[in-house]
Amino acid sequence: MIYYFLLTLWVGIHQLSPKDAFRSFPHTLVLTAAITITAVLVTLMIPITGDMERYLNQLGNSSETPLLPVLAEVRWETGFLVFQWLIAQITTNSYIYIGVTMSVMWILLLYTLPKMTPFHFLPLLLFGYLSFFEYFNLTTNLIRQGLAVHMLPLLLVFLKDHKYIKSLLLLGAALLFHLSAVVMAGLIVLRKLNLSIKFLMILLAASVFFMLTGVHEMLMMTVVGLIGGPLEETVLRFTSEEFMEKSGGQINRLDFLAFTLFWAAWGIAFYYRLLRSDEFFGWLVKSYLAFASAFALFAFIAYSDRIAMFAWFLTPLLLFYPMTKMTGRTRIYWTAGAMVFAVAMIFFFDVTEDFSHLLP
Repeated sequence: MIYYFLLTLWVGIHQLSPKDAFRSFPHTLVLTAAITITAVLVTLMIPITGDMERYLNQLGNSSETPLLPVLAEVRWETGFLVFQWLIAQITTNSYIYIGVTMSVMWILLLYTLPKMTPFHFLPLLLFGYLSFFEYFNLTTNLIRQGLAVHMLPLLLVFLKDHKYIKSLLLLGAALLFHLSAVVMAGLIVLRKLNLSIKFLMILLAASVFFMLTGVHEMLMMTVVGLIGGPLEETVLRFTSEEFMEKSGGQINRLDFLAFTLFWAAWGIAFYYRLLRSDEFFGWLVKSYLAFASAFALFAFIAYSDRIAMFAWFLTPLLLFYPMTKMTGRTRIYWTAGAMVFAVAMIFFFDVTEDFSHLLP
């Protein structure tokens, strides 16, 4: 954990120092590089388990198989298979494979986050993702969804600027890596309809009510039955007895709901008290509320956290973006408090072991 705490101190000095020299472009660049190196090293040092073992086996098989037979094995998520096959033609080394995959995810963040805030706030937002309790699960285990969900911040930027063609292309790319990215399509509809935050608050409240009363399962099974296609197939698969047994029957998780609602309340509070005139934060809160509603409505399926992940992946932005709009002592106090909160979540969710592989 020593590297993590040193980075925390460094980011704190960078963000809270009254001297502009600490936030200069060269200093910001060096700090960003340090956070990046740490994130990559943590990913590489975490022991290989779970889905990653299966991906590495597939990697070895792909090195000896032409592309077309590999693609013939599946109907969906072909983008990931092509990505994996291309790496396999060069090497089947597990460290290189994991490093390249994680680097693609991190580069998406490095490219996208400066489009949301001035460059000197980039280390603060990256620190938020470094401290996100599910982050290294996405980079070492759930890598198909990890690649897809890392496209979400860029989709928010495109849609904020009403770049619908780019948004559709990005959505298509995300779907080629993980079908759960279909929930991101709702953001395009949301942006076109320009639904209000109040409406989405009501939608979330209704979704939570349906979840708590058990109505959500009947409602959503009817909806996906009408839609049909891969969406219906996926929902049926994740409600099958096989998947319920694999997930330990952990559905309709109230702890997931509580965590999701906490961040909904956080975003709403900052929006109405401080950032009503900030277009991006308003759009961020709307997107979060929409994803939170989707999770509540589909909480009856196995591994419902895969749906919640699209909301949760926005929590580092909900936590730290408001600080980028503050000034003076207010910004100092809130930034320090938010960083302490981020560190506390590392311990609360017991993911300190991720960092302990670097140094005790």
